[in-house]
Amino acid sequence: MPSPAMAATPVFRGLVAPGEHTLEAHLLYRGRANPYGIFATYIKGYCFKIHTQSRIVAKQGGIVRIDVIAYERGGVTTPFEERPAVRYEVQP
Repeated sequence: MPSPAMAATPVFRGLVAPGEHTLEAHLLYRGRANPYGIFATYIKGYCFKIHTQSRIVAKQGGIVRIDVIAYERGGVTTPFEERPAVRYEVQP
């Protein structure tokens, strides 16, 4: 079961006018102390602000689902500053 921080949060459900639209996402990542990690104090000081945009086209009478997914890119050798990422998944 995903943690509350990992759960989906609908932010808009409704009608939009047909045509091109810009979807913006503004996310804030904050490091949180972990009592079991050797980097607990180190990561606690991190704060990342991410602003992204994606253009979508709404068709007349169409239905589309857009998921904005925050994820961590890279691996153990990727610096913390480069890990926060966002992607858009469009399902017509």
